[in-house]
Amino acid sequence: MSSVKKTGIFIRVTQEEKEQAREQMKKAGLNNMSEYIRRMMLNGQIVRQEFQDLKDLTTQIGRIGGNVNQIAKRANERRVVPQEDIDEVLGCMRKVMRVVDSEIRRVLRS
Repeated sequence: MSSVKKTGIFIRVTQEEKEQAREQMKKAGLNNMSEYIRRMMLNGQIVRQEFQDLKDLTTQIGRIGGNVNQIAKRANERRVVPQEDIDEVLGCMRKVMRVVDSEIRRVLRS
């Protein structure tokens, strides 16, 4: 299918329907009405993916990496790892696992 638009389909709607379509377009994360209508016409739906949970996961993994590096440094210096350092890393890992579990459940529901 060519990406060059060669023809048009024209429809008439009420002002209320136009506003409804505009609201739905914005909710779908689009700002081009033609693109919105084309996707709805061809696919019947628009899937908008949210990646905030994955961004949070990346942040938590980065923190764990930093904490592990600090623990390794202290262990090399003192030959002992304080329990509070271990607890902090475990707490971060629990947060990561909650995000992973939540994301898996969300994907399976889709």
